Amino acid sequence: MIDTHEEFAARVRTVIGMAMVALLAATVVALAADVLLIFFGGILLAILLRGVADQASAHFGLSPRIALAIVLLAFAILVALAGWLLATQIAYQLEELGTSLAQMWQQLKEQLQREMWGRQLLALVARMQGDAAGAGVTSGVSHAFATTLGALVNVAVVLFIGAYVAVNPRWYRRGLIRLFTPARRARAREI
Repeated sequence: MIDTHEEFAARVRTVIGMAMVALLAATVVALAADVLLIFFGGILLAILLRGVADQASAHFGLSPRIALAIVLLAFAILVALAGWLLATQIAYQLEELGTSLAQMWQQLKEQLQREMWGRQLLALVARMQGDAAGAGVTSGVSHAFATTLGALVNVAVVLFIGAYVAVNPRWYRRGLIRLFTPARRARAREI
């Protein structure tokens, strides 16, 4: 049983502190998940690049570094070609999206203009946001642009990590193994 108000207040502070730490930990995990996923994608790409380079080196009798350089060059050409081919489609779809959003907004405005409450709603929206027609379309297009740009940056980071790690994977493997305790390093090398 709680004897004093001070003990009760101390327990409340402890519970609030523990809740804050749990919330902070959950936030860090949620934010770190994207970073870890990008890093993991880069590692997988490095494994793919190094595996293809090792096969090319063994099959054609090239040095591992030259084989990796050829694989990286071929991969860069493939990525550039895919980007070039997809860029036209993406630009066309974004143009269609902008046109269709503008048409849909215009149709909605026309329908709302027919009703008294619709005219009042449009007037209220116009006062709150300035020109609502431009704001709606602009906000949708800017969101699509930001999402696309974010995806492109993530792909670029994965490509960079993959190429960087593929150049000297043993160095990174040794560093990763050193993160384990000496007793667990032998098992980490097996994995």
